[in-house]
Amino acid sequence: MASFEDSETSLSHLSAFVTQGATSNSACLSVDPLLYRRIFVNRTLPMDQMDAIGFDMDYTLALYRKPNMEVLALRCVLKKLVDARGYSPEILDLSYDTRFPIRGLAVDRRGGNLLKIDRYGSVHHGFHGSTALSPGQRSHLYQNQRISFTYPDYAWIDTLYSLPEATLFTTLVDFVDEQQRKGAFEKEALPLHYTKLWQDIRECADESHRDNTLNSVICKNLSTYLEQDAELSEMLHRFRCAGKKLFLLTNSGQPYADAVMSYLLNGKHPEYSSWHQYFDMVVVDAKKPSFFTEHRAFSKTEITPSVEGTPSKTKSASFAIYHGGNAHDLQNNLSVQGHRILYIGDHIYGDILKLKKSCVWRTALVIQELEQELILQAELKPELQRLEKLERRRMRIDAELTYQHAMKHTRWANQQKEIPVDANDERKERLQSMYQQIVLEMAELEASIYRRFHPHWGPVFKAGTENSLFGEQVKAYACVYTSKASNFLAYSPLQSFHPPREHLPHERVY
Repeated sequence: MASFEDSETSLSHLSAFVTQGATSNSACLSVDPLLYRRIFVNRTLPMDQMDAIGFDMDYTLALYRKPNMEVLALRCVLKKLVDARGYSPEILDLSYDTRFPIRGLAVDRRGGNLLKIDRYGSVHHGFHGSTALSPGQRSHLYQNQRISFTYPDYAWIDTLYSLPEATLFTTLVDFVDEQQRKGAFEKEALPLHYTKLWQDIRECADESHRDNTLNSVICKNLSTYLEQDAELSEMLHRFRCAGKKLFLLTNSGQPYADAVMSYLLNGKHPEYSSWHQYFDMVVVDAKKPSFFTEHRAFSKTEITPSVEGTPSKTKSASFAIYHGGNAHDLQNNLSVQGHRILYIGDHIYGDILKLKKSCVWRTALVIQELEQELILQAELKPELQRLEKLERRRMRIDAELTYQHAMKHTRWANQQKEIPVDANDERKERLQSMYQQIVLEMAELEASIYRRFHPHWGPVFKAGTENSLFGEQVKAYACVYTSKASNFLAYSPLQSFHPPREHLPHERVY
């Protein structure tokens, strides 16, 4: 399979019909880095008891330049859709808004809809293509179901890799609908067309990885697609100095992993002449999440790293690269018990959820978008505090109205003569008026806050007042989470992380 030519001309050509949403780092300058570089804790994590620390590569150690990666991914999939799947070349000239989707959405493959689900499986927001579903439409389509991962007609946008696929699906659903209006096919056949559309996008995206279409372009110009994290090498070195065994566990193949890790780590620290020397074990082609649930055997390749004149106290020697394998054999190879392993990854399903359900390893989730959400949260602090204050007032007035209603219908209340009935009714009317004003102000304030996070979907971690399904999964399966792996450098490698105290509603003190 021939790869694309990686040139500024070809990239700019695609940019002509892709609406980019590059994130500016200027906002970071006004916010304390101690806020957005923090590690957040769901369950106690005693780092002094962690004998081994594992890392995923893509979007964990290797942070990609999101706009450039999305342009490339769109380009690869569109070319395959046209050349190999027979799609009209017209789709190459459509406008693709890469800012539209966020992580954590669900794809209704039959309905052609993109949905935001809360932690109970209820649909909170939804779009058919680029058109918002009204509350009535959402109720009609989804009121009788609680959507879960097990539903066969739904797919999940749970990684940054998946965002270009959501962008394509949204835009091409509009294209399919337009073709239907022109009489290209019957309206009754639309669910089949939407389902096939998603299947084709997914398969073409997978093919782009398998046949090296995507990776070959990245490798030709790594600086275009990869960010350099100046703290990455020091973070790894510090863990090693604390006696931790380190391992790399990635689904990427050996040539691509070597190219990326060489770019990120070679020559970045005087103690290491090659990136392999940071790790006690390197596993490629891991096929996560089945790595955690199946028992495929490892295969091993001995390689001699190429070193380009980097001063080092350690001689470069042959190094073993493991392929495939399983979690149990990895533990045996490292001579480490499972409950003393921390694994750091970015994929809530493939790296965290399936691992937690299958192994006793501890987990840390890297959520790149968290940094921007924390910055916005800091900027919106007055509005968020106002919203909480209004919520407390609403609850107090609601309780008072309930009390007034109950008193009016008790025998004891009917026997009281100190307060005239008219006075009670007047007080009730005032309270009801205040209640309605508060509810209206809260609704307007919530909508304004949501639009600041994202004009269509709001914060990644919330769906209204509830946690989003993604936010709930982060809470349930990640021991800790943070915006990038090198944030661990700000903490002692022997740090004990403790979560805040949990409260049931009746335990809260306002």
